Amino acid sequence: MRVKLSLLWLAGWFRMGNCMAQLPQAATGAPIPFELKGGRPMIQARLNGVPVGLLLDMGGYATVALIPKDAQAVGARRTDATQTSTTYDGRSQAATGLHFDSLMLGPIDFGAVTGSETPGAKTSYVGAGLLGKHLMVLDYPHQQLRLYASGDKEALRRECGASTFTVNVVRGVLQSQLVAQGKTLTAAWDTGANFSVIRPSALNLQVPDYVPGTQPSMQVLESVQINQNPFGNLNAALIEFKAPPVDMVLGANFFQGRVVCLDGPAQVGAAR
Repeated sequence: MRVKLSLLWLAGWFRMGNCMAQLPQAATGAPIPFELKGGRPMIQARLNGVPVGLLLDMGGYATVALIPKDAQAVGARRTDATQTSTTYDGRSQAATGLHFDSLMLGPIDFGAVTGSETPGAKTSYVGAGLLGKHLMVLDYPHQQLRLYASGDKEALRRECGASTFTVNVVRGVLQSQLVAQGKTLTAAWDTGANFSVIRPSALNLQVPDYVPGTQPSMQVLESVQINQNPFGNLNAALIEFKAPPVDMVLGANFFQGRVVCLDGPAQVGAAR
């Protein structure tokens, strides 16, 4: 089973995330279709009116981050903004600011937005800088993303049920506390990771260092609970990643078959 981490951690990501904070009323709850590729959701978006495929990556800090060929294809305008992000293995990665006159995700027009160009990345993505400002409904069975205004309690209950848990936003990373293996762990929510990953040190385990491109050691986390909500057992790769500063990452195999609601600004989530 191939494991890939696409985690970017950066303090102050909101400075790059210039976009509307409110959804148009007609767009509230409107389905944004995605296609699962390797367990990761891909959205067909339009930037400056040009079609482009974007990974829906909640582990990515930017509003929109494009690889160079996509930035050129959509006619993105460079800005003076620059930032440095940290990859999961501790490498620094420079990002150049970009401006887009328009962004369409499904039926929703987000207007003009800023983003970044990341030459070291393999896939362009739409990330937490945009989507993390709303109540997100990640519906994997129907392959849809639905967005509501942050704090919409009725939408949260209708979409994901009444049993909730806490979601914190720490330096741009959406995370929650969970219990597994008798330990309380801090987990990041990352739709861009194609498998869940845990630091061996979080479980007091010693395993060989992970070599990219090889099969990592695996661990079955038994009886996972988030705020006493049971989620069964979860397979996770044992990798001592450098960033983000959490114990584990909830990736594609957690989201698969579930509807997950995450509202970072309201600090609440739910799943069914």
